[in-house]
Amino acid sequence: MSACWHASASGLAAESCRSGKANEKPDYGNPAMWCTGGAAPTETNADVFYVAPTCNWGWTDEDGNARWLMDVYDETQRGNLQEPLKLAERVFAAGNRFYAPYYRQITMESWFEPDSVIERRFATAMEDVARAFDYYLEKLNDGRPFVLAGHSQGAKCIIELLKTRMDARSYERLVAAYAVGYEITEDDLAGARFLVPAADSLDTGVAVCFNSVADTAAVSSLFRRNRVCINPLNWRTDDRPSLPEENRGTVFLNPDGTVARIAPVSARIDTTYHTLVVEGLDPAACFMPEIEAIAPEGNYHVQELNIYFGNLRHNVARRVQAYYAGRRAAD
Repeated sequence: MSACWHASASGLAAESCRSGKANEKPDYGNPAMWCTGGAAPTETNADVFYVAPTCNWGWTDEDGNARWLMDVYDETQRGNLQEPLKLAERVFAAGNRFYAPYYRQITMESWFEPDSVIERRFATAMEDVARAFDYYLEKLNDGRPFVLAGHSQGAKCIIELLKTRMDARSYERLVAAYAVGYEITEDDLAGARFLVPAADSLDTGVAVCFNSVADTAAVSSLFRRNRVCINPLNWRTDDRPSLPEENRGTVFLNPDGTVARIAPVSARIDTTYHTLVVEGLDPAACFMPEIEAIAPEGNYHVQELNIYFGNLRHNVARRVQAYYAGRRAAD
């Protein structure tokens, strides 16, 4: 699903890309396969490993074959990820170091297909993200604490990393995993040692997960099995609504990074659907007809990093501080 939305101009760097075949595995030893940004490493900050959302539609290669995976060597398709990556850098990497791999993400219309088709195509995307994560841990991390983050398809990847690629040694360095805009099911939780739902604003080694709607009638068909939700405006897991003063900034940005508007938003958790019900936005203004099949009017999936912009930025910083405080206490 898409999370492409206007983002800020930042220091995010996208290396020039060498030529490669459309189906070729990315080589994560090549700097061109990464977007990097954020701050220089210090003894008080962390790394952010971020996985981008779906931002490309299906395309036809030079031989006339339909393709349902992103071509990581195509400049246009890479360009479609830049604004979401810049937004993510601003949200998750304020004061932290930022790494985001290009990967053969599944294209938008893949989400309209049956689960069997989605999972078959997603296996390739996940293979790339897993290899990128392994490379990051081995070659780039240098033993530092890190934040995992992803939105939409990227959140699905983050959940799978927690389930299948995390080990005890790496988990010791995990500040938190922000899996925004995807579901965590009972099956996901069963036996997943390192997939631990967040319970408050300062716990570490946890997964922060939520989806957002104006009304539960707009819950995506993709997320109806979800069982995990925390409210990023008040960091509660019950249905108490957030207060106006708890919102640190619902911010929508212009492409040049200037503020387009700030919305007075509040939210509460619907404990039946395990989703956030948001007040203060115009559902019609946020509606994208091209993805109506999976995000009907009233579904705020695309806008989630904007809705909780200030609260997520603040919370990442607080969890990083909590991580270091916990390490000092343990020592």
